[in-house]
Amino acid sequence: MRYTDLVKRASPPSAPHLTLLDLAVCSIRHVLDGHEMSGDDRDHVESAWFYSSLITNSDLDNPVRREKLNDRIHTLDAILQELRQKINKT
Repeated sequence: MRYTDLVKRASPPSAPHLTLLDLAVCSIRHVLDGHEMSGDDRDHVESAWFYSSLITNSDLDNPVRREKLNDRIHTLDAILQELRQKINKT
């Protein structure tokens, strides 16, 4: 939850859901590209990707998506560094 809250705070105030959706779509795409899964699981993940892409594609040119972009980049970088440190400690 903490990471989600950090990303939401770094997102445009009028549309934090767009940033979270972008991250979710990226994760879904990653799962579809690189993971073995059952046919049923693949159907569910592909369905999630399809419906989320409908929302994403309808707002691609929305200038709100570019608001606070630098803040999101720095926030994601900080989260990644923290996660890498946790991995290296184990």
